[in-house]
Formats: sequence, C-alpha cells, structure tokens
Amino acid sequence: MLYLATSPVGEWIIPTIFPRREANCSSRKGSWKRFAWTVVHEMNELAQFWMCFPEQWVKDAVIPATNKEITGEPLTLSEFYVYLGCYFFMACFEGISDQRLWWLSKPISMRDRAPFHLNEFISLRRFEDRLHDVRQMIDAFDQHYTEEYIPSWLSCLDESMNSWLDKFCPGFMSVPQKPHPLGNEYHSIADGNNGKPVMWRIKLQEGKDHPKDATGK
Repeated sequence: MLYLATSPVGEWIIPTIFPRREANCSSRKGSWKRFAWTVVHEMNELAQFWMCFPEQWVKDAVIPATNKEITGEPLTLSEFYVYLGCYFFMACFEGISDQRLWWLSKPISMRDRAPFHLNEFISLRRFEDRLHDVRQMIDAFDQHYTEEYIPSWLSCLDESMNSWLDKFCPGFMSVPQKPHPLGNEYHSIADGNNGKPVMWRIKLQEGKDHPKDATGK
C-alpha cells in the first residue's frame, strides 16, 4: 500500500513503519475453537452445517415452545431437520408464494402448482403458523459464534440481503443498489482475513415491522 507524503506535496512514498506493530496489536487469523481449518476442509457439507448451526438452542427453545402449541405427536429434533430441509428445498424455486401448493393432492401442474409434493416428508399442519419470531434465533446464532469462533484482527462490517420471493414476509425491504435488492436486510460482520469470509455477527433490520413501544413510536 502506498501513502501520499505530507512533504513535499505530491510525492508518493512507501511507508517505513507499521502502526499496528508499533502498538503491539495481534495479527491472528480467524479460527474455529474446536476444529482446525484442515479438519473443516475435510468435512462434508452436512458436517459443516452442523458446525455452524446452533442446535442446542433448537433443543432448548424451539422444540419445547413448538410442542406447547401443536396438537398430536410432539415435534422431535429429527422432524425439525426434515421441516428445515423442506424449507431449504422450497426456497430453491421462484414464483410459489403459497406454501400450501407444496402439499396439494392434485397432480403436479406447470401452470398453477408446485413442482413437487412434500406430503411424504412432513404434514402441512407443521407449516400453518405464518408468524415467525426470529430475534431469539438470531441471538442464538450470534452467541454460537461467540462460543465457537475467534475472528481475526481484520473484520468487515456491511449490509447483507437475504432474498425473499414473497413481498409479504416480515421486515421486507427493497434496497435498489444491492445485487439482490428484495428481502430482509441484515447488518453483518464477516472475517476479512486469509480468504475465509466467515460471517460471525448479524442483526436484522426490522423496519416498519419493528414493534412499537407504549408511546406508539
């Protein structure tokens, strides 16, 4: 990196001091607390997902809270992962804003129905509640990375878009300058060192959907 010298004006010089070294700042690289990068490199995609996913929070919060509201057999951890997998699968297809189309008993149609049926994997009743409070999940995500990841000295703060195909999702925003301008906007911090862009902190921008206080603000 080159800096413009203050004297004489207009002369470019190569800096001869390193301010971070003078201040005795650490230049550590980002790392996982329980796994070396060589081990992470050998993991399959599922193992990497489990490493990054706060499963304990699902066991302690999501499943008990869900079982208080549903009827019939209680939700299990394995069924939760089936539920999550169905959502990941549905997110791969555009133009299907009504989730019920994935559970129709009618034959598949290219005009007005989903391209696959999910009845054999999980019941439609598990998807009937369309209001999802994600704040606790985001807190659990951030806490998980606090416990499992050590960021390097260099981090990048930016805005990230989580694309949604349905404008009626909570917190929906349009940010025209983004490559994917429609969906949820997050303020995020990612590790910017050594070519490993691990996102270790996120905050959802709730916009007009943020709950009002007692004064209506």
